[in-house]
Amino acid sequence: MKEKIYTIPLSEAYEVDCECPFCVIEKRLEQEAVDYALGASMMEPDSRVNSNEKGFCRRHFEQMSKKQGKSLSLALVLDTHLARITERMKEISDKKTSGGLLKKGTAKHEEIADLLKCIEGSCVICE
Repeated sequence: MKEKIYTIPLSEAYEVDCECPFCVIEKRLEQEAVDYALGASMMEPDSRVNSNEKGFCRRHFEQMSKKQGKSLSLALVLDTHLARITERMKEISDKKTSGGLLKKGTAKHEEIADLLKCIEGSCVICE
């Protein structure tokens, strides 16, 4: 195969001694996405809004927390993400309905449960 700039990653994946070159490519792309989430995208408003809304899955959060020298970036991303979750929960709790915030069976309880399920099931990097 004649090498072009867009075929270099594929050629490099086939050079690695492994069973599946596509797994090598997937792992490399995933690492690049984690690096991007803690690097350049951290200062982009669109990217921050997206990460504040969706957050990160457990797998990608663990990968981000293991990155050496990126603890400040991770702290800033998590701070704004948790602030957004707190703000959304406060909006739900401020709605006028009968019952307490976490009283089982209330509309607020169900709405908060739906919010947390939505956040838990979303990840900026996976998507």
